[in-house]
This record gives sequence, C-alpha cells and structure tokens, in this order.
Amino acid sequence: MKNKFLSLLVTSTLVLVNAAYAADPAPSTKPAPAAASPAPAAAPAAAPAATPAPAAAPAAAASADPVVKKATASGICHDKTSPSFKQTKNFTPFNSMDECLKSGGKPLKK
Repeated sequence: MKNKFLSLLVTSTLVLVNAAYAADPAPSTKPAPAAASPAPAAAPAAAPAATPAPAAAPAAAASADPVVKKATASGICHDKTSPSFKQTKNFTPFNSMDECLKSGGKPLKK
C-alpha cells in the first residue's frame, strides 16, 4: 500500500511538472518583458557608465605603448631595447627608465 501511494505521488508530481511546462514551454521568455520595463530606468544609468569608459581608454593606450615596463613579478625595468620588452605582459608602465628605477624597479642585468 505504501509503495503504491509513493508511486502515485511521484506520477502525480511528474504530471503536474509536465503540465506546467506545457503551459509555458519557454519560461525564460516571461522574465524578459519584466526586465524590459525597467530598461528606461537602466538606460540613463548606462549613460554615466559610458563616461568613465573613454577616460579608461587613454590609460589603456598609455599602457599599450609605454616607454618602460616594470615587470610585476620580478620588478625588473625593461625599456624598448630590452629583449624581454615585447614579452612582458604584466607590468606597470613608466615614461622613463629613471622613473621606473625610482619606483623601486631593478635595472636589467646585461
């Protein structure tokens, strides 16, 4: 009797789940319109967020072509004549070798 009841309970649950799925086969489409209604409120918030992005672009441009790179892991200062300059990916950019050395960087041993 207990097994029959448990079997009936599981079957009923599966039927209900299937019925709910059949009524709404794409449940992810219903929250989208709800999220679309706050979009006008989100659009003005996106505009101020776009303002800092151009400010970050010059910083990225400065680090994309620095004169001197101080390697983050080793602290070695690499200028453009260094064989490791192009391979150095994690670094702090500097405008001169003197600035890099004054910041605690070490000169490249040749």
